[in-house]
Amino acid sequence: MAYSAFVITPEGRRMILERWPAKFKNVRAHHITHEFGVINDTVEDMLRIVDDITIVGYACDGFIEALVVEVNGKFRPDKGTYHITLSYVDGKNPYDSNRLISDKGYDTCEDLFVPTFPALLD
Repeated sequence: MAYSAFVITPEGRRMILERWPAKFKNVRAHHITHEFGVINDTVEDMLRIVDDITIVGYACDGFIEALVVEVNGKFRPDKGTYHITLSYVDGKNPYDSNRLISDKGYDTCEDLFVPTFPALLD
């Protein structure tokens, strides 16, 4: 199913992995999901609404690690959490970042602006 996302630029991925070297075998650090399922925003709409994507937190449980993100200084309006899956062990998948953050929370960190571009992904 298609979804809209903010894809991390190669420079942004380098910055992330420099600051948080991946702990697990499967390294992701690819995108921040904006809207899953029915697409209400086009890429042009996303360009108009997003000025600032900033990493504000880190979470890890021994199986997966994720970075918590604010978009324009805000968290997701649906009470979910914008995030980047950083890395994970075999047997887990990037979606498990949602459960990690909602169940265990996260530690705040020094803000890091992340360069991205909007895209529709499958």
